[in-house]
Amino acid sequence: MAFYAAGKLIAGISCLKKAQYLDPFEWTISFNLGLLHMSANQYASAFHYFSSAINLKPDFSDSYMYLGLALFRLDDFKNACIAFEQGLRLERSYRILLNYTIVLLMKQQNVEHAKELFLESEKLLEREPSLVEFTDDAPVQRRLLGQYFNIHIRKSVSYTHLTLPTIYSV
Repeated sequence: MAFYAAGKLIAGISCLKKAQYLDPFEWTISFNLGLLHMSANQYASAFHYFSSAINLKPDFSDSYMYLGLALFRLDDFKNACIAFEQGLRLERSYRILLNYTIVLLMKQQNVEHAKELFLESEKLLEREPSLVEFTDDAPVQRRLLGQYFNIHIRKSVSYTHLTLPTIYSV
C-alpha cells in the first residue's frame, strides 16, 4: 500500500490485483482494492470489491459503510441506506454514524433519522473520544452538522489526524 500513500492509485490497484490473483480468498485485498477504486472515483469497481470483501468477511462493518458510500456515488440511495444500516447492525461506530448522517442530509431524506444518528455519534464521541479517528475535515464536519441541527458541539475532543483511509494489512 506504499503506492496508495504516495498517491499512485493505479500502481496500487495493479499490485493488489496481482495479490488477489495469488490469494483470491483474502478479504483484506478486496477491501483495499475497494478503497483504492473509491479514491480514484471508480465507484462501480469499488462496489464490486467491497461486495467481494463482504462475501469473504461479512462481519466487518467498514465494508458495509464503504459499500454504502460507493452506492451513494452511483445514485443508488435506497441500497446505500441498506448497506449503512447493515454496518450499524454490526457496529455502532462513529465513522459509520457520521457518514450515514451526511449521506441522508445530502439527499435531504429522512432528516429526523439523520439528526438521531448525529446525536448518537456525539454521545459515542463523548464516551470514548480516544477510539475515534478523524480526517482533517472531521472537526469542520462536526461543527457544520451541529449548526445544521442547532446542537452545541463540545470542542474539547482531541483529534488523531489521518490523511488517508485505514488500509488493512494482509
